[in-house]
Amino acid sequence: MLVFGALVVSQSASAAAVPPDLKVDSTLRQVRIVAISKLPPNPDGARIDEYCSDLQPRFDIAPKTLGGRLAAKRGWIVTSETKLGNYDAVTLIGALDAATSGTCGHRDGNLAIFEGSRLRAIAYEPSRTNSDPNDIVASDSIGSAEQIDQGRIRLRWGLPGAPIADVVLRKNGIHVEHTAKEDRVCEGAALVPNIFAQDIRRARTRLLAYGWRPVRPTEPLNGGTDERLRRSGVTEVEICSGTGYGYCVFNYRHAKGPKLVVTSAGDDPHVIDYDVRCGGSNKSM
Repeated sequence: MLVFGALVVSQSASAAAVPPDLKVDSTLRQVRIVAISKLPPNPDGARIDEYCSDLQPRFDIAPKTLGGRLAAKRGWIVTSETKLGNYDAVTLIGALDAATSGTCGHRDGNLAIFEGSRLRAIAYEPSRTNSDPNDIVASDSIGSAEQIDQGRIRLRWGLPGAPIADVVLRKNGIHVEHTAKEDRVCEGAALVPNIFAQDIRRARTRLLAYGWRPVRPTEPLNGGTDERLRRSGVTEVEICSGTGYGYCVFNYRHAKGPKLVVTSAGDDPHVIDYDVRCGGSNKSM
């Protein structure tokens, strides 16, 4: 049997359904990819915890692509749609479970690659036999994908955290890889190094090496993590939340004009995301 996310397909059926003209591979053990053309129904039945029902519009989008609509008809919760070259990249999950701070854990998440209404491949996490099904963080899975450029998308967890992997389209097929070492942003005006999951102090050192300069905000300290960070020399911290995931926001500017807003989480802040602002727009790569 092939098991990916909550999808279970017989080996013989999947072999017969593999599109022979599409090559796929993964260099990561935690995310695999298989070429396949039949999407099984969601065995979880799109289960949504009562706590998550009020938050559902934040996670369960109304799909616009043919592939997304097909996934919804098969009982999957569609959480994002984006492009990978001429393909539609659709993330779909089996269920939503209550978590903390207005978030929900995503169960049995997958990335489906469609060509119109034709499924071409699915990226998934192999079963984690040692994870506790009652531990939301441990059992969280693929939650969404965002386009980095025409041939690259980035996979994220359902809960706040650093990205999982990049999915890249090349002439010889679709590849699941580690997150890129750097992103070219603002039509090549600047580069952002891979600072995901790094302590903010190490991250800012890398940003300085790439020409990003800290911007000290005018807002007063609130006596929490932001005060501790500023007093330790991280002067660009704007604000930190005192509860939940402990988000902090940091501001930078490049000599060529772009602005960078970095978000961290945790009591010992580690980077989970960033926004690039190019002439007023966000994430203009």
